[in-house]
Formats: sequence, C-alpha cells, structure tokens
Amino acid sequence: MAMISNAWLKANAGRERDGVEVFSDRDGLGVRASSKGKLVFQYRYRFGGKQHRIDIGPYPSISLKRAREIHAELRAELAESRDPKKVLQQQRLGAAPTNTVEQLYVDYHSKFASHHKKSADQVLRSMELYVFPMLGEQQAENVETHHWMALLEDVAESAPSISERILSAVSQMYAWGIRMRRVSVNPVSDVSAKYDLRVKRKVRVRSLDDRELRLVWQAILKSNLRPRNTVMLQLLLMWGGRVGELRLSEKAHFDLHNNVWTIPPENHKTGAKTGKPLKRPILPEMAELIKQCLQLSPPNYQYMFPKEGADEPTSETSHLGISDNLNKWIKRRLAQDVEHWSLHDLRSTARSRWSQLAPPHIAEIALGHALPKMWQTYDYYDYLDEQRELYRAWLSKLREIVA
Repeated sequence: MAMISNAWLKANAGRERDGVEVFSDRDGLGVRASSKGKLVFQYRYRFGGKQHRIDIGPYPSISLKRAREIHAELRAELAESRDPKKVLQQQRLGAAPTNTVEQLYVDYHSKFASHHKKSADQVLRSMELYVFPMLGEQQAENVETHHWMALLEDVAESAPSISERILSAVSQMYAWGIRMRRVSVNPVSDVSAKYDLRVKRKVRVRSLDDRELRLVWQAILKSNLRPRNTVMLQLLLMWGGRVGELRLSEKAHFDLHNNVWTIPPENHKTGAKTGKPLKRPILPEMAELIKQCLQLSPPNYQYMFPKEGADEPTSETSHLGISDNLNKWIKRRLAQDVEHWSLHDLRSTARSRWSQLAPPHIAEIALGHALPKMWQTYDYYDYLDEQRELYRAWLSKLREIVA
C-alpha cells in the first residue's frame, strides 16, 4: 500500500529532522527527507546482483504523479535488462545530435567554420546547392568514398573550382565530426582535387588597362549603382583595399581629424597572423567619399556599409554581381566591351600602377601585405607619410587616366 501522498509531501517539505529519513511508496519508489526538510524522490532496485539507488528529482520541482510516471518507465527498462541509472543519465544528457550529412555540416558551420573561416557563408551556400539535395538526408557515417566521388566528379565537370571547395569543406566537416565523436572516419581524407578530380588551378592576374579603367570609372559614377556601392568602389580603387576591409569597417575606424583609417586585425587578411592593425592615410578625395558614406548610414548605426535596415555588415556575397552589371551598362550605354573582371581586380590594377610610383615595400605595406618575418619582428614604423605620398601620386595618375 502506498504511504506517500500529496498531503504528506506538503506537510513534510521544509520540516527539519534529526537526520536523514527514507519513506517508501511502492515497488522501490520512495522519498528521502534531509535534516533540513528537503524531499527527493528516489528509486531502489537490484541490477547485476547489486543494490542500486538513483535520485529521480526533488519535490516540488517534480510532482508525486510525475515521479510515479518516471518510476514506472524505469521499472519497464529494468524489465528489459537495462540499468535504470544509465537510462536516466542518457535522458538527462539529451538525445544525441542527428548525424545526417546536412545536420552535421550545419552544426560544423555554426559551431566552428563561421568563427574561423572567412568564406564560411559562401561555402555553406555551395553545400546547399550541390550536396544537400543529393546526400543531405543520408547518415554521414554511411556515405562512403565512392558516393562522394560520384557527386564531386559530377560537379567538377561543370564547375571545377566549386568541386574543390566542396571537397575541402566535406573533409573539414568530417575532421570536426571525428573530434566531436560524431563520426569515426573521414571518407574523403585521401581524395585529391588535383589528381582524383583533375582540377587545375588557374592563376589569374587581371589588371585593367587605361581604356578599361576609364570605362569602368565612368560606369561607377554614372550607372544605377546604389550610392554606398558607388562610394565603396571608388575607395577600393583609391586605396587598393580588399572588399572585406571596407565591408566590415565601422565609423569609429575612420579618424577624419588625423586623417587615418585603422583596420583592426580581425578585419584584414594578415591580421590573424600578425595581430597588428593596418593603418592607411585618408587623403582629401577619400575624406569626401567617407563623409558621403556617413550621410548614407543612419546616425545611430555602427557600421559604415550596413545592410539595408540593419546595423550589421553587408553579406560576403553582396558585391559579387557588381562588376557584371557595370560591364552590361558599358556595353549598353557606351557600346564598348570590357573583359570580365572582379572587384579584387581593382586591387591588382592599383598595385600594378604603384610599381612606377613608390618602392616595392611601400606598395606592399599600402596593399596590406605582410612583410618578411624578420622585418615584422623589428620594424614597428607605420610608414603613413610614405603611404600618403604614394596615394597622392596614385590619385593624380588616376585622375589623368579617367579624365
């Protein structure tokens, strides 16, 4: 006959005693009462020839009704020769994460790649387009090398560079999964993009000639680009900067009093290695563009180039179609052709011209490249004056080209 009732629990909760006492309910279920009056439901049972006791939970966090339900579930597990203690521990830990290819990659992306990989969002998009529709619902542990090779070879026929990107991402996903004990093997660890997928890397250096630069500059100023993109492209060409450096820039990074733009280590490519910010001088022409940008961004926003309606940087892919749109405008309005180029090519265009305007190490510093290791160790000079002279000469040359 059951001895425990709701009335008994209410009467005994918080009631002090001389020592610990245990009160039985039925079939091994009971309540342990501490000297301070704390009540805990417990279950006593025999398993493997030994007596065991597990705590189900404290009253009133767990009601008598719920304690009896859990007790019944544990007794059923015991009847199936499973240790109720281990069953309860597993329930409290929660169910193991789903290990489909899609879920494993999404978890890898959110918990690791998005924090450590600059192009994590672009890679995720490639996985969504090429991998998830084909293998996303399969258990990652069950997808073997030949399955991955079939998918990768198919992608490599039409998009070799994307197949290489996917191979790298999948290998890193499995490596992370092994560290997290979610999978035991990496089926693509020995697959080579170069030899197995026959992907040939094309080293492509594109520097716009004077005619192309003149046409592109005209398109930047006169086409229907968003005002903030018009400003960004002009600044990219003037500074020879990376898109990400401007995309992630905050208003506080631009000191218009001392005319210096400071790029924190986390916002530029070599920052993770050097731990140092980049500093670039701001010339009057650049300052005017920065002021325009400040007017375009809401006053309470932190970022210089925010998303539409949100105080956060524009996405990594927001700029990808700009060069093609400018080329179409040039074709339609000026009846001229310009070979395909990317925004990164504006950087190489600037650097190619700088070779005539400044010593190589000044051009490399202005570009934001890391100097030789020994140089980095001992040279803490910022070369702002030398960079300023380079930019003055470059902007003068640029005005001459685009006039």
